[in-house]
Amino acid sequence: MPLHPTLEHAGFVIDPAGREVLGKIYREYIDIGQKFGIPMLVGTPTWRANPERSAEAGLSCESLNRESVRFLRSIRDEFGGYGSDVMIAGLIGCRGDAYNPANALSRNEAKTFHTRQLESLAQSGVDLLMAATLPSAAEAEGIALAMESTGLPYVLSFITTGDGTVLDGTPLDQAIRPIDRLVSRRPIGFMVNCVHPSTFRKTYQKVLLSAPDVAERILGLQANTSPRSPSELDGVPALETEDPAVLADSMIRLHEDFGLRVLGGCCGTDSGHISEIGSRISRLMHSNRSGSTAS
Repeated sequence: MPLHPTLEHAGFVIDPAGREVLGKIYREYIDIGQKFGIPMLVGTPTWRANPERSAEAGLSCESLNRESVRFLRSIRDEFGGYGSDVMIAGLIGCRGDAYNPANALSRNEAKTFHTRQLESLAQSGVDLLMAATLPSAAEAEGIALAMESTGLPYVLSFITTGDGTVLDGTPLDQAIRPIDRLVSRRPIGFMVNCVHPSTFRKTYQKVLLSAPDVAERILGLQANTSPRSPSELDGVPALETEDPAVLADSMIRLHEDFGLRVLGGCCGTDSGHISEIGSRISRLMHSNRSGSTAS
């Protein structure tokens, strides 16, 4: 089923056939968490449901985001007691092309632009807010200010290069540290998404070398299955994927080497990849419990 031309997967929420497809995907993922007994973080399908795009589609930003949250909460409710282990993140993206930082907003522009969507999500019952695939330090700063004002916990996730920079050229540690100083209530932490584990490893190692205190603020990775750079992937007609077992092994090594606590998927991943990651996390958890008992 094709994505909405303006809203992308947020458009599925307003279409009966789309809701069925989207609901199936969410249930598959939450099923994996329940099967392996691990907590899950799921984002609302609102990455492109900002005020500008909603208006282009002839819809209210507020109603679209509220309905998206209701939709996901209703699916979580189907899982009974396990639902308490599923956290819903109200998800937003940058205003422009995530692969093109030249389109990014300034700090003040971003705070103004993103406030409506963030307030709609916060008032709809999400557990936290999350901004993902951010290519620019300046726009991330404005988003952080808008998120802080809602009173909810929040996370910001950047897209990075193997050189350890955000796509606008800002070293990742120099994108994170100013945000922590700018706001009075800091983010829970920061993440990276839409890059391959090998790219993330290079990024993290550079941050760890230059600013170990900042490295501790990086919680996790939502991985792309392609090792190619964003500039190489921009406009590619088909997703490049990787064997689920190979990707999961790479993700678990990141956890073991750097203590990452959030491991998930982005472009190119599906339930097979998430299941492999979940299986390895479950085995690791049981191994740690066994080790503690033995000692």
